[in-house]
Amino acid sequence: MINDGFRDFSIEVVGKIKRRWELRDGETVLFSASKKFGLKRIVKIEADGQVYTLFRQPGSDAMILEGPSTSACYQRVHFMTRRQKITGQWADDRLVIFGFWFVAYYDQIDSVIGEVISVMVEMAP
Repeated sequence: MINDGFRDFSIEVVGKIKRRWELRDGETVLFSASKKFGLKRIVKIEADGQVYTLFRQPGSDAMILEGPSTSACYQRVHFMTRRQKITGQWADDRLVIFGFWFVAYYDQIDSVIGEVISVMVEMAP
């Protein structure tokens, strides 16, 4: 559940095999997203015939959301925290919130992978 300060939105997985998600306001689908290119973290977001792309900036932990009237950057505030600073310009706050959900989702996956690797290193002879 996501709240933009006025309403609650839900994110639903609609395709587990092809990795698709929808941002919904009740029964209305506002945005749909799909993961592209296998292991690379590129997400294509579609809304009202417009296509936006969320991708990791090369050589950085920042993620960029680009599309019509939108160029937003999600940048970690400090390397020890999970807080993000969002800069740039965008026409729809819900789109940026949906993009931020993916940033947090991938950060969570990275944390789990990091913990698994740490345990494996500790257990190594």
